[in-house]
Amino acid sequence: MYRRTFNIDTELARDSTIYIPYFARYLSIHLNDEMVHFNRPMVRWHGRMSFGSVLLELPSNLRVDGINRLRISVASESLTPGTLSPIYIGPPGTFDRFFQVRRFLSVDLKRITFGAQLLLGIVCLGIALVRRSEKSFAWLGFFLVASSGTFVGALSTTFPALEGLWPMMFLLATGGSLATVGFSYAFIGRAPPRALLPMAFLVPTTLIVLVWWAGLDVRIAGLFIAIPVHVFSIAVFVTVLLGDNASKYPKASRAIGYGGALLLLTMIHDVGLNLGLVDSGLFLAQSLRIPLFVAIGAYLTMRLVKSLEAGDRAAEVLRRKLAGREAELRGVLDTEKRLVKQLATQHERERITTDLHDGVAGHLSTIVALSEDPAADGDEIKRVARYALTDLHIIIHALDLHTGNLLSALAVLRERTLNPLINLGIEVEWSMLNLPPDLVLAPEKVLSVARIIQESVTNAVKHGNAQKISVMGSTLANGGVKLTVENSGGTLLSSGALTPNNGLRNMRLRARELGAEFTLVPTPTGACMTLSLALGEQ
Repeated sequence: MYRRTFNIDTELARDSTIYIPYFARYLSIHLNDEMVHFNRPMVRWHGRMSFGSVLLELPSNLRVDGINRLRISVASESLTPGTLSPIYIGPPGTFDRFFQVRRFLSVDLKRITFGAQLLLGIVCLGIALVRRSEKSFAWLGFFLVASSGTFVGALSTTFPALEGLWPMMFLLATGGSLATVGFSYAFIGRAPPRALLPMAFLVPTTLIVLVWWAGLDVRIAGLFIAIPVHVFSIAVFVTVLLGDNASKYPKASRAIGYGGALLLLTMIHDVGLNLGLVDSGLFLAQSLRIPLFVAIGAYLTMRLVKSLEAGDRAAEVLRRKLAGREAELRGVLDTEKRLVKQLATQHERERITTDLHDGVAGHLSTIVALSEDPAADGDEIKRVARYALTDLHIIIHALDLHTGNLLSALAVLRERTLNPLINLGIEVEWSMLNLPPDLVLAPEKVLSVARIIQESVTNAVKHGNAQKISVMGSTLANGGVKLTVENSGGTLLSSGALTPNNGLRNMRLRARELGAEFTLVPTPTGACMTLSLALGEQ
């Protein structure tokens, strides 16, 4: 216990304030044997690694005429000596600025440090979770979060029950200090000692067990075990970073190493101050962590910038490759379109050639043969000529179906293809009343449907000698449509007629492309073609 007694005359004591820059551990102030100030145990913020500061106006009602006695007492605990700075007495307002600066250094700056440390720790752990290959961020986050527990006093105003946790948090922080060694090794690209990670958990756990269950005095555990672990870990951290020149980030390595060296020196200073070996009156380690955190923040920012630049470069390379692939695909697509167009043109030419050969050319050959026969009937020549003209109309008009409305296309087909059959004496029956009026398909599909019907009519006229052709449309239960072409009164459809030829093969091919069901079956009076089209698949 320190005790100082001052004799203050009445003139000097009038409206006076007393300023004590720093003290530890418990402070009491008596004026004329009356207590005017007593602080509770100094555990808030940093426990025994902190000093208190007092600016107090001496109460005028306790002054007496003549000699006034001011007694200041400081009590300490074992292993930690009490401390009392020089004492200043003066008029009110004289020491306000000094007290505010002192309070900023001992309280506010520590709060800022605590916030920065916890934020950096969370950021590093987040990066480590996302990028598991970045071991340095895992070690760094472990250190920052674990050692931030020494700031638990920051919450004691809101949660008074936390005040007594500081000693335990100081012991747990040894794991964070050991994590700095792992960070230094990972930073320079080397594997840390295998025993380091288990030790980072084993050392603080052992200290807690010794204190809570074995009854070891927490002050002894802190002074003789925790503090040496903290100092040793930071010393190795600094040595590894400053002693290696092979790091990928040499500037950041030196900056963090110098920040760690400053922290190491301030830790040694604070230990000496706590033991009474140094008499500076200000703990520095908790506040002067800021240079280390600034260096770490700069390193994180640099890594972020480099990652963004690498991402931009990769995006640019990908964009160029994608542009090249798009150009290549456009070329392939253009080539494909040309080939498809050529194939379609070739297919259309082959179909027209086949139709002309099988239909018109056949009829013309018949006409030539009949005209050369003196006994031939002129009416027969006329009838064959009409067949040839009808076939030619069918071929030409099939090229002019470009609408997407199926009923409109079928109406054109009826007018240009079926109506001329009446001139040949063929009865035509047509009914599309059961089809929906707004039945719209892709133009190429409409053309395929029309050509299947056209081919069916052509075959009925050409091979079936039909007397009547019926074309009917109806709606299926599943919402699709069914189209039928039936000829009657002519040649019966034999089994040999079902052998695939160009016309039948083309109809089946078109039906398969439509996703439709195509059937051709004989009937008692001729044949019936059915095309069933499910609209839900179009």
